[in-house]
Amino acid sequence: VYSTGVKYIADALLINRTLTILNIEYNCIDSVGAEYIGNALLKNTALTILDLGCNNIGSAGTRCLADALLTNTTLKILDMSHNEIGTIAVKCLANALRINRTLTALSLCWTGIRSTDVKYIADALLVNTALAKLDLHNNGIDLTGVKYIADALLINKALTILYLNDNGLDSTSVRYIAEALLINRTLRKLYLDCDYWRPEVSVKRMRRIL
Repeated sequence: VYSTGVKYIADALLINRTLTILNIEYNCIDSVGAEYIGNALLKNTALTILDLGCNNIGSAGTRCLADALLTNTTLKILDMSHNEIGTIAVKCLANALRINRTLTALSLCWTGIRSTDVKYIADALLVNTALAKLDLHNNGIDLTGVKYIADALLINKALTILYLNDNGLDSTSVRYIAEALLINRTLRKLYLDCDYWRPEVSVKRMRRIL
């Protein structure tokens, strides 16, 4: 499709009132193409699922999509996985999550997110009441980032599914999450599986809680 083709799709979305699912992953879409889609989402009131995974939307494209989420009240599922998005874009997404009350699932796996970026997302989770599924697996989230998420789980009452697997978590990271679950009673599915943490203490603690 490429970004030139996405322009035609985006223009159609401006007037289409029936299409609810759009999957354009693996289409070499860059930031320009993402901007076309973002602009369309400012007016489209039908689309509920958008998959932009495995493209090259970058920081600029992500910021355009985040801007759209500030006003869009229809989109429920957004997949941006396998796109390098950058810190500034993550901050824009987090700001959108503070305001958006429609999006229920967001995938940011394989996007190069680091713990400093996670701080923005975690802060947004303190006030967001809609997002139920968050996928952050296969990023560069370390102990500090996990602590941000764990602290957010003490307050958040919306998230039910959380993916943190394949981030190189250790036993301390898992302990932070386990202790948060002593308070949080909303989370139902938690993915922490990886090859880097020793499970002797942490898993036992998780089992007692879950």
